[in-house]
Amino acid sequence: MRAKPLPPEERRAAIIAATRPLVLEHGTGFTTRQVADAAGIAEGTIFRVFENKEDLLWAVVDQTMDPTDTCAAIEALEAPTLVEAVAGIIAILQGAIRDTSRLFAAMHAHAPMHEGKPASHQARRPPVAQPEVQRERAQALVDAVSHRLAGYRDDLALPLDEAASLIRSMAFATSHPFLSDGRLTDPHRVAGLLVHGLVHLPVDAAPPASNPSIP
Repeated sequence: MRAKPLPPEERRAAIIAATRPLVLEHGTGFTTRQVADAAGIAEGTIFRVFENKEDLLWAVVDQTMDPTDTCAAIEALEAPTLVEAVAGIIAILQGAIRDTSRLFAAMHAHAPMHEGKPASHQARRPPVAQPEVQRERAQALVDAVSHRLAGYRDDLALPLDEAASLIRSMAFATSHPFLSDGRLTDPHRVAGLLVHGLVHLPVDAAPPASNPSIP
């Protein structure tokens, strides 16, 4: 049974959503026949939306790396204290980083080999690989974190954008497979260290006050 017709953007999103699990399972070895079956569409429908399989693959990568949903989750985060806000932000960022890392690991693990090395899947440079796109997306995350922490501005030792950049960097350092050694991954521990530092506080010492107001 074939799916009902969808508007172009919805059809595109549905095909990408059906393809992503196949990339995680088969890497670049997935087939458009598998995508069609997963999406409940005719195989030819894929090529009315995407130029070829490579175009579809990079659309999956681009969608995975797009920070729009991550930024929205950060903006919507509810937390009564600065530490909990930072912990929530780190947890969201870590999840996004791990999702992206898993996708690239699957693509590399299942990549076809050419003369003993994985073949390149970048015959043409995809938009997601362009430096200006990467900078824009990094800035979007910094802006989202900055906005979420604006209510704690007076408690921070750094300007909001620098504090946001530090939090983003720590999320990468504690979750990216090429950066993290796995010792410090819990977002609440990371947040506590970022807010209070490495110095052990005496039992009777009160932690720095936090402004509970949230923008």
